Order: sequence, then C-alpha cells, then structure tokens
Amino acid sequence: MLTPSADFTLASPPEPPAPNRLGPRYRVPWAELLRKVFSLDVLACPRCGGRMELIAFIAEAGVAKRILDHLGLASTGPPVPKPRAPYEAFDPGPEYGGADPSNDD
Repeated sequence: MLTPSADFTLASPPEPPAPNRLGPRYRVPWAELLRKVFSLDVLACPRCGGRMELIAFIAEAGVAKRILDHLGLASTGPPVPKPRAPYEAFDPGPEYGGADPSNDD
C-alpha cells in the first residue's frame, strides 16, 4: 500500500474542456450563405438595422396561407402561364455526319 510522502502528492484529474453547446459546425447557416452569395444580410431589420431572429418555420401550406390571408398579404403565387405551342419551323442544323467538301484532295 502506498502512503503519500512529502515529495509525492495525489493530483486530481484535469477537468475536461467545457462542452461546445452547439457541437462541431458541419453546416453553414442559410443566412450566412445568402450574405456570402448575394451580399444580402437577411437577418438585418429593415427598420432599425438590428438583428432579427428566426422564431418559427412554417412548412404546411395551409397554415402559411391562413397566416398570410389574416395579415392581408398575398397568399398565392404569380399566375402560371399557359404552355406555348411547339415551334413548328424546326431547323435541324448542319449535317455533321457527311464528308467535308473543303477537304477534297
């Protein structure tokens, strides 16, 4: 059995580093991507310039429509145009499978 002496002291184990509450960063937030690509800060308040915070994400179309209708905002997208008739005068382009007449030797 070991007994501590004057030159031998028991040290407590080192404390583990504080855990990163967000964990490792494997993705780039959408607001940061928009800022990098389009030079647009989507989280800047247009009134005061302060930082806005995402508080909800609405994925159901019916819920989003009811909210937008209640706020008096457009809840439908732009009208979809009718498809155009196929273009009748089709130009097939040059024939590349034939021989080149400029290289007749």
